[in-house]
Amino acid sequence: MRGGWALALAALLVALPATTSVSGTDVEARYRIEVSGRVGFIDRAGQVRVPPTYTAASPFADGLAAVRVGAKWGYIDPQGREVLPPQFDVAGDFMEGRAAVRVDGRSSIIDRQGRVVLASPSFGEISVLREGRLPVKIGRVWGFIDADGTTVVSEKYSAALPFSEGLAAVAESGRWGFIDRAGQMVVPPTYDRAGRFSGGLAPVMTEAGWGYADRSGAVVIAPVYRGAEPFSEGRGRVAIFDAEGVPRHGFVDRTGALVIPTSLTYAGDFHDGRAVTRVGDRFGYLDAAGRVVIAARFDWAADFSNGLALVKWTEGGTVRQGYIDVDGAFSWKTP
Repeated sequence: MRGGWALALAALLVALPATTSVSGTDVEARYRIEVSGRVGFIDRAGQVRVPPTYTAASPFADGLAAVRVGAKWGYIDPQGREVLPPQFDVAGDFMEGRAAVRVDGRSSIIDRQGRVVLASPSFGEISVLREGRLPVKIGRVWGFIDADGTTVVSEKYSAALPFSEGLAAVAESGRWGFIDRAGQMVVPPTYDRAGRFSGGLAPVMTEAGWGYADRSGAVVIAPVYRGAEPFSEGRGRVAIFDAEGVPRHGFVDRTGALVIPTSLTYAGDFHDGRAVTRVGDRFGYLDAAGRVVIAARFDWAADFSNGLALVKWTEGGTVRQGYIDVDGAFSWKTP
């Protein structure tokens, strides 16, 4: 099938992060590297575990990574063993034992053994499987299916987000609320926009601006911001516009206190006690108190994941890349 799902899958592969955790029986993390145009994986110590022989690869997710050989995609395990041979034109991440793939223009959902769970679905868009529920779009409305393709929430919403902490944000007639896994509306659709729950709070937008609501739907952090993101490690990233119309970022805690002032020109979410920030045209990292603890010396920097973060810089006219730990020490860098 061509259309929204196919485009979403292609976009997903472009936007994938460089690192992720490995779940299942092998919990050791793997980190994607690129050497001379070929992709492989290292471990946290910087040792090569999967030699860089692939033309492309996505990070490990749910214990498997999609890798491309020539024009076809397959899947490998953390030791580099081929689990599903290259056969797909497009291959998405595994999530809770399922992945979306495409072959010859036909899309389907497969399990970890490569068996087709749902073939040639009639929906035009697909989101992310979370907590056993997958948002799907049929025509102009959204509903939810389970991991086996059975409809569990009928298609009636104008928009829907994946489940998080047992609730999913959905829109009806332009207003957002939250449903539970059975499809019951537990927070009526009263918000202009809504995000996912994290730590018992979800970003919501009212006429006044963005704030945070609890699971009852009560707005517990005042909607005074121009933007708000889900909480991560006890911090919620918020944004305002300064007098010149420039976005400025900061962080609130769960009480709504502004623990890092909205003076940052850029900020990522907290992971492993660090958040990406920008100073001038260079990138570094903050700690939870807002101090720059890894100097802004990189051309580009990713979020931390499992103790390491991918960074890029220019040296001698050549763009180089490597992984640093939370103290800024290199675990691996390109030769």
